[in-house]
Amino acid sequence: MKKDKNIGLFIVIVSFLIIVGGCKNTATTNEKMSSNSHYSEEEIVIPENIKNVNDIVFNENGDILLSEVDSSETQGSLWKYSKKEKQWEQMLVLMELLKEQVSMEGLTLSTQINANGEILCIIKPKDEKSTAATRFFLVDKDQSVKELIKLKNIVKEKKINTITFYDSTYLLATNFDGNSYLVDFKTENIQSSFQVGSGMIQSITGDGKNIVVLTGDHKIKSYDINSGKQIENKSEIYKKMSKEFETNNGMYGKSELIQSNSEFYLVNGNGVSRYKNEDNTIILDGNNTVFGNTDSLLIKAFKNEQNQNIFAWVNESEKNKIFKYQYSKNEIKKKETLTVYSIYENTNVRNMINKFSRANTNIEINYVVGMNEKGSKTESEAIKNLNTEILSNNSPDVIILDGLDEKAYIEKDLLANISSIAANEQLIPAATEGYSRQNKVYAIAMKAAIPIFVQKGEKLDVTNDAQKLVSQLKEVKPNGKINILDPASRYNTISILYRMSFNKENKIDKKSVEQFYSILKDINEVEQKGIQNPEGDGRAINDISSTMLSFESYNTLLREEGMYGFDYLTSIESLRESIYFKQLSIDTNFLEDKNGVMYVPESIIAIPKKSTKKDKAEKFIKEIISKEYQVTNSYEGIPTNLEAVSIMLKALEPIQISIDSHNHTENEVEHETEEVNFNVDGLSEVEQKGVEKMLKELKSMSADDIAVKRLIIDEGQRILDNKVSVDEAVKKVTNKLTIYNSEK
Repeated sequence: MKKDKNIGLFIVIVSFLIIVGGCKNTATTNEKMSSNSHYSEEEIVIPENIKNVNDIVFNENGDILLSEVDSSETQGSLWKYSKKEKQWEQMLVLMELLKEQVSMEGLTLSTQINANGEILCIIKPKDEKSTAATRFFLVDKDQSVKELIKLKNIVKEKKINTITFYDSTYLLATNFDGNSYLVDFKTENIQSSFQVGSGMIQSITGDGKNIVVLTGDHKIKSYDINSGKQIENKSEIYKKMSKEFETNNGMYGKSELIQSNSEFYLVNGNGVSRYKNEDNTIILDGNNTVFGNTDSLLIKAFKNEQNQNIFAWVNESEKNKIFKYQYSKNEIKKKETLTVYSIYENTNVRNMINKFSRANTNIEINYVVGMNEKGSKTESEAIKNLNTEILSNNSPDVIILDGLDEKAYIEKDLLANISSIAANEQLIPAATEGYSRQNKVYAIAMKAAIPIFVQKGEKLDVTNDAQKLVSQLKEVKPNGKINILDPASRYNTISILYRMSFNKENKIDKKSVEQFYSILKDINEVEQKGIQNPEGDGRAINDISSTMLSFESYNTLLREEGMYGFDYLTSIESLRESIYFKQLSIDTNFLEDKNGVMYVPESIIAIPKKSTKKDKAEKFIKEIISKEYQVTNSYEGIPTNLEAVSIMLKALEPIQISIDSHNHTENEVEHETEEVNFNVDGLSEVEQKGVEKMLKELKSMSADDIAVKRLIIDEGQRILDNKVSVDEAVKKVTNKLTIYNSEK
């Protein structure tokens, strides 16, 4: 299913504008202090009757211009937000201006606006296969209309695919080859051209002399605005910005670069960083602002020159939102700082931190990631450093147990009792089952991932015994086509087999490690059988739980027999879809035993006993496991709060899946397969109850000690690469485990 999305700076959406006046909306502003020393956060609420935002421009005086289109993409409006009056006013509905220029039958329309209020209307055929040319109209401030004929020719000649305003003088036109052109939209002449490389331009800024670009291949490049010649800039500020952009770009979507006089501001998931001379400072922390919310996609950012305010246009949970960060010379003091620790970056946790800190503005969250800390080059070193802190008076206030040996922390009495928090919420039993002792709860899993075995073809007896399941796969002969692994899906397969082999009932010892390596060799043999067969193409069932977006995988599943694979269900949507796969003769099998369906706990949260801020830590955990937080944090994982699950199941909307026809060659003969369509409905009450019942019966698989898992799997890979024998690998692993366990 295609969802309507509001696209960013360089993807153009079409709208239509007509003249209508006098429509006003009083703006609601939700103001609160952010956890940044000189800024307070204010949401400038977009009126409900503005549905599909095309473009937004922030002006120096604090006013905002916004263009929208209707659902038919044939009409649209220009809106203005007045800083002084704190309300929105509809300025133009431009149908009347363009109706004599063009008929909209069979066409769609998008708009771009600049700071002067000039509007670029882009009219193109609705049918993508049409050969009709795209037309461009410029609507001036005085409401005069001019068709840009020369621009139309430039777009056709240069094969332009995206076009937008660069500033109040130039348009920026770019093609898929990475060639960009600055076009003076008054004269329609090309001012300069430059080559930025393949991929979409993320952001573009400049100072009137030079253009600075964040490119699609994660580089920062500078060009002379007149000649288009690339400028090699070796200054320290460029080195620092480039390193930050390459390291953290794409963490939460788009990045943006803003040049303000001699300063640069880099905006991404880490927040807003200011670069001046050789210094760089984070002025807005992503943890405590909308920039760090993984449910938000940054579309555009702006810095006000006069008063240093920062504006952001984001798409947050499928809604367009505008945030203003008001600068104050006086430092805003926080009452409390809470430290949250995890071995690796945890997106669910970061999202919860973001939501909590923005709602509790008197508490600042310091999120520490162990593998990012100095001196922590390996997981075992990070764990040793953490254990030292937990035993001292410098303990973090909250720890995420993913990748840690949770049993050891509980048995050594290092965690605080949080039974009262767990009792306040309707959690699935498995969320606390593995983290209790003597009827006391010491940790709670916020999310769940359910491992599955997917098959289409000869039906296997799905079992929780990894060795038996893989042995069956070795015997399958479905016309020579069997596909299990490829580089993209290998991790999920090995991870699930590891969890099946070393679950709570299986001790990690020499015998179990030998057995696991035997399983790896067998699964590798199955993989090679699929790849080497001339009729098999080696494709795998990959990303099966990604809400029907991996069309290559589904084409494979629908067209072929003998398709098998391991994966995780990691969302409410994927639970629903696992039910509807049966329409397509695809079996989604849960891995279970006599105790119930197995699941992998995620984002396991606890409070160290030596935390000095237990009351604030308890408040944090209580809020983030609540149904209100669990429903809104949809990034990844099935909530363990049953009330949240029930709300999300009821909210599922019907979707239609359409998998296009495609050509393929079999036995040197080309075949065309027909298009496949089917509907995925919302769940019935009976189906909802069935899902809820299944979740209540989940049986927790053990959380991984990341250092142990890494050691065992890395040596297993060396076996598959024929670098060591099984005996050599087992000896190395058991020796290292003995040393590691003695040091814990």
